[in-house]
Amino acid sequence: MAYTLQSLADTRAKIQETDSRIAEIESAGLTSDDVQNRVKAFVATLQARFDESFVGLAITHPQGQFSTADILAAATGEEMNGADKPLIISAWLDPAALESRLLQATAPYIQSGKAAIPLEKRPALLKKLDEERHQLLVKEEDAITDLLANGHEVFRRANADPLVVLATD
Repeated sequence: MAYTLQSLADTRAKIQETDSRIAEIESAGLTSDDVQNRVKAFVATLQARFDESFVGLAITHPQGQFSTADILAAATGEEMNGADKPLIISAWLDPAALESRLLQATAPYIQSGKAAIPLEKRPALLKKLDEERHQLLVKEEDAITDLLANGHEVFRRANADPLVVLATD
């Protein structure tokens, strides 16, 4: 195929458009469902961490006779990160209240409409755009090679992918 300077410019514009679409997806806001699912999973993880400590407490007190201080000591054991201790205790005492408070705190990060893209859809969208981008990069390099061979003075973009440049015959 004979390429022209205009076809090269058009291809570069498509590359730039694809890069913009990739950036939009990567920086898209979270949906309400995504935030709720992440908060629920986080609280469940905290509860599981307390349960692990509580099992250790039950082993050290086989008769089940332990005080509130023993429970708090188990929940705030040395194996746990100090910053997590209040969250772990909150998850044990009232997981629903902790979940509600976390959802309130994350509300500003929830977006609706076109700006929000569900997390489970992002990998497929990015894969498709990466494939399109690669095809455009190959087309761009083919155009550059053809134009140079026909005596045109063209330059590669500064951020041209070296793998694409080297792979082109």
